[in-house]
Amino acid sequence: MSFQTIYLIEKQAKLSPHKRALSYKGNRLTYSELNGRANQLAAFLIDNGAVKEGVIAVAVDRSAEMVILLIAILKSGAAYVPLDPDYPEKRLEYMLNDSAARFSITNKKYEGRIQSQATELILEDLWQQSEQYPTDDPGVAISETDLAYILYTSGSTGMPKGVMIEHRNLFNLLTSMQKFPGIDSDDTLLALTTISFDISVLELFLPFTVGAHLVITDTEVTKDGAAILEEIKRNHISIIQATPSTYKMMLAAEWNEKFDLKVLCCGEQLPKDLAEKLLSRCKGLYNMYGPTETTIYSSGKQILATDEVITIGYPIQNTSVYILDEQNHILSEGETGEISIGGEGLARGYFNKPELSAEKFITHVLPDDPLYRIYKTGDLGRILPNGEIQCFGRIDHQVKIRGYRIELGEIEYALIQQSGVKETVVAPWDGPNGDKRLAAYIVPENRLSNEDFLKQIPIWKEALKASVPTYMVPGDFVLLEKMPLTNNGKVDRKALPVPEIRASLAIEGDQPQTEIQQILAEIWKQHLGVHAIGIHDNFFDLGGHSLTAVKVMVRIKNKIGKQLPLGTLFKNPTIVELAECLEAELPHASPESLIPLQPLGKKMPLYIIHGIGSTVFKFFDFAQQLGEDQPVFGLQARGIDGTENPAETIEEMATQYITEILKSNPDGPYALSGYSLGGLIAFEMTRQLEAMGKEVRVLAMFDTYIIKNNQLEPGLYKSIHRVTSRIAKFFYTFSLLLAEPRRTIEHKLFTIAQSFKKMKGEEVRGVLDEDFDFITKVGEVHRAAIPKYKLKPYHGDIHLFRARKVATYLNDFKFLGWKPYAKAVHIHQIDGEHDTIFNTPINRKFADSLQRLLDNAGG
Repeated sequence: MSFQTIYLIEKQAKLSPHKRALSYKGNRLTYSELNGRANQLAAFLIDNGAVKEGVIAVAVDRSAEMVILLIAILKSGAAYVPLDPDYPEKRLEYMLNDSAARFSITNKKYEGRIQSQATELILEDLWQQSEQYPTDDPGVAISETDLAYILYTSGSTGMPKGVMIEHRNLFNLLTSMQKFPGIDSDDTLLALTTISFDISVLELFLPFTVGAHLVITDTEVTKDGAAILEEIKRNHISIIQATPSTYKMMLAAEWNEKFDLKVLCCGEQLPKDLAEKLLSRCKGLYNMYGPTETTIYSSGKQILATDEVITIGYPIQNTSVYILDEQNHILSEGETGEISIGGEGLARGYFNKPELSAEKFITHVLPDDPLYRIYKTGDLGRILPNGEIQCFGRIDHQVKIRGYRIELGEIEYALIQQSGVKETVVAPWDGPNGDKRLAAYIVPENRLSNEDFLKQIPIWKEALKASVPTYMVPGDFVLLEKMPLTNNGKVDRKALPVPEIRASLAIEGDQPQTEIQQILAEIWKQHLGVHAIGIHDNFFDLGGHSLTAVKVMVRIKNKIGKQLPLGTLFKNPTIVELAECLEAELPHASPESLIPLQPLGKKMPLYIIHGIGSTVFKFFDFAQQLGEDQPVFGLQARGIDGTENPAETIEEMATQYITEILKSNPDGPYALSGYSLGGLIAFEMTRQLEAMGKEVRVLAMFDTYIIKNNQLEPGLYKSIHRVTSRIAKFFYTFSLLLAEPRRTIEHKLFTIAQSFKKMKGEEVRGVLDEDFDFITKVGEVHRAAIPKYKLKPYHGDIHLFRARKVATYLNDFKFLGWKPYAKAVHIHQIDGEHDTIFNTPINRKFADSLQRLLDNAGG
């Protein structure tokens, strides 16, 4: 019985009966009065049918009576459902009905407002009727696993879901908070939060567990920064908790004085500039983190002026935090994944939603507990070397653009570090051409004119490139006076305005001058969806990508009549540079496959060969992750820009690429690598180079798999192997279905749809039209070349960089089929799956591993 919150309150009432406990609008209650009135209300509720595990809804205005009522419900053994009367009626009705509440307690002015099956009780009447009951503790035996409250949070379906919190969860939180951030009997805490927001639970109960003083304000005060500051001064407040938005509101109300105040920040990420301002105005600043499902707070950190990174600190007592990948495997230090929490704070689950509870509250096998429950928060984070947890934001704020998986929180974190940025949100949006783009919404530190804002954009973009890959730099920036907020004070992403694509400032001399520049500008506008383009704007900074580049070069050929290799745009990404190439009366440009990704450096160059029918865009950001002194060149598929027919055999592709490499690097030594199909080509290039007497010091395969059946001679054994492989593939697909049902079903449906199109003789073009048949053709030629290539043993070593996650059946999961064809195969396990190994941030460890290999080989 001593492990319950209500007994902690009762203990304080006995220890300090005459000490002030609760204040509201100048009226004060002692601990004896607080506990006595709560006992009377509890006895009334019990007498009228309140029972353990029964649910009582509370929709009353903020007041001292509201606080006492919540304590009374806990004393009665029932659980409460907090409802903010300011919320829309339909939302209140849904929560009231969904919770199956037996009683609904509300103020007289709201009588009859909410329609439900619950018996409505009026607080003013209840208050008067309960005065006849004794002030003694009701003595209900409450178990630690009994339900304390159900709190509704936003649901992915659009309807809120009720989180069931037990008494043991609440007790663990409060006793932990007593120690950190810390509270004692001399403290006074100011309660600002609506009871429908889970952090209100800490405000309303924590002070009473240690004999401290609680000051509760009305709704009007909570919305007025100046009024909050006045409350702090008048009541000598020593502890306050709120969201960053509330603190910004207080700063806007000219909060300049330093208070003897402990500040708890929660609800959303704490920007560094806000932290700096708060640190100079309070005694201590604490960044607290936790979802409703793990009982308010699961970790915290005292923020210091010397902190370079604002983290969410360490777990609270009896709490463990893990970082999980998509298969729920625990990731190691530094790896980014889903923040997942276990321990005493874990809720019972979602009310009347067993499927959702099973999805979010999983059982994880740990060495000392094979049935350990973990809640998957949906937040993205990692554990730093010092053990602190860094949170990047919601995983559902993770988007995929042009094949890259992008963490919006990581971009926001990098942006908020930039000079002049006060607040920022990064969000995806669909551009004029239907392509997905990134937009950064900026609230500047100082008011900026539109012209000054436009001048600042390229500075921010350039600064971002030092922190995130190019594809994560937003193409569009939007100036805001303030961020739109929800009722809970969080950023309302749905209310963000649609961006307008802008190019560079229309400064004198930046507009197209020549006829070719004007033609190029029109082509770029059409394919990039930009209204105005300067001749010095970078094609890729404006949102250009591999497919757009191909389309632009084809349109240039059709409009101007000159054909340039796709690599020309890589090397000359502005209109003025590209126009110079077109205006030069040069002979017909020869096709090029060799593209410099990072041409500078004195080490042995690395050559990366393309996958099936692709350019080298995939390797650009990966190349930047390698050392600054490491030259990197990509080899993209011949024919991908429509300038020539692709080579039809692996041997021919290898010969073509060697010819290009030897022009710039005739003597070697060489480091060759290939992604997917490129691994086969790199293998053949190595054989040909060594036959020429050249030295290949490194041969690396990036997730290249040898299909065993392709290497077998026709006959019975090959037929048997094909059948057994298909059977094994079927059962492996079934195991994937169990592990990741949604993803597997989506992939299979897509594959089946593509197969039906082929069976009906339809062309499978995806997003391409008939003008770009050559791209489809290159892929088809490459696929046809694979089974025709017969591997012969190589007397050197192969370094196999193998994706950790496998989405399809393989005959050889360990060596990917390479062991019979090399003296030795060295396995390098890398994060991600086949299509994502080059994506940031998982490519960083991959790049580090590859750089060590190159350095050891004498690069």
